[in-house]
Amino acid sequence: MSEPRARLRTVDGAPTLRFERRLAHPPEEVWRAISDPSQMSAWFPAAVTTEPRLGAAMRFTFADAPETADSMSHGEVLEFDPPKVYMFRWNRDVLRFELVADGDATLLIFTHVLGGGPGARLGAARSAVGWDRCLAALTAALDGGHTEPDTTWPADIEYYTAEFGLDTGDCAEVADGYALRFARDLVWQPRDRLWSLLTEEQTPTVGGPPPIRATNAHVEAGELVGVEPPRWLEYEWRHDDAVAGTVRWSFEADPDLGVRVELTQTLPEKLARLRPQLLAAWHVHLEVFFAATRGDHPVLLARRTRRLARRTVCGGPRRMIRPTIAGTPNRRSRNGGARFSRHDASADTEEALRRGIHALPNERTYVTEASAITESPVRRTTFPDESRCGTEPINPLRGRRGRP
Repeated sequence: MSEPRARLRTVDGAPTLRFERRLAHPPEEVWRAISDPSQMSAWFPAAVTTEPRLGAAMRFTFADAPETADSMSHGEVLEFDPPKVYMFRWNRDVLRFELVADGDATLLIFTHVLGGGPGARLGAARSAVGWDRCLAALTAALDGGHTEPDTTWPADIEYYTAEFGLDTGDCAEVADGYALRFARDLVWQPRDRLWSLLTEEQTPTVGGPPPIRATNAHVEAGELVGVEPPRWLEYEWRHDDAVAGTVRWSFEADPDLGVRVELTQTLPEKLARLRPQLLAAWHVHLEVFFAATRGDHPVLLARRTRRLARRTVCGGPRRMIRPTIAGTPNRRSRNGGARFSRHDASADTEEALRRGIHALPNERTYVTEASAITESPVRRTTFPDESRCGTEPINPLRGRRGRP
């Protein structure tokens, strides 16, 4: 992506995205493009119906189902100062466009306040990617051109997820030890589809083993203690031949905020030393799971887990916990989870490693097998064509019910 990147800040307690673009057109021309519904149709993710005045009601309609209530959402013009500021509410979100003359050009400052409480922050990466595409379409429309098809949005979501710190877990002290928690946005994917991916379309049962893809090599899995398809499952994990806590996967769906995966692992105080390693292991595991939801089979370097394990957790000191390294390559761990194997690879075989193909020995490197994802057949996840921002195969800004 060549355009300037979005920034995420907290303003008055709300997560807020900020974008800046220098447009080679005078403010009056840019104003018409951002405020006239007939011109907004060239770049804005929904068709807009409104009047050019403060307090005017707004209606946003997505083209895939223009006559249904689920395809429409509403808002209100909050500030209207031509050709300087246009601000309006879209459902619970607030969008503000400010134009600043810059010679014979215009500096556009666009902010998106994400409404909906703390959970809205998880969707910031998805929204940033969507607006990047929309603003590129705005630039092209002003220049008299159009945007080309772009399939790089998953990688850009990963970039923003890491940049905004949305991929990190946290550690909370609880009554009998600690709880490690992660939550990641999954870009409006149906919960049934995610459940099938996690369970490989099997039927987990209480008392049986957990699905392979829900396990991790750093966590010896015990038996399932609860399951409610397609919402959640929970299993015991063991340490030194004794039950140490539980691991819980859940898929949460909100019609306004999207779909997310939440993962929680509990552990006793006596195992506090494992916190950095476990946080790092689940961090990488969820990266792999997110990639699998879009049909990718990434191979990740185990050094990433080691690097993540350096982070401070629960107020403890920075320390490095080395992940367990499996002694035999190309074998699953006992519980079938992600396994770290020792491999050799030269620089010219890096692409083969990323595709999960093991190369001939030359230079030693540690490769995450991530067998829970990469060794099992993963059905390619497809998305319906919902694009309004250029020609994207999916519009990350919106959901099934027309929410931004």
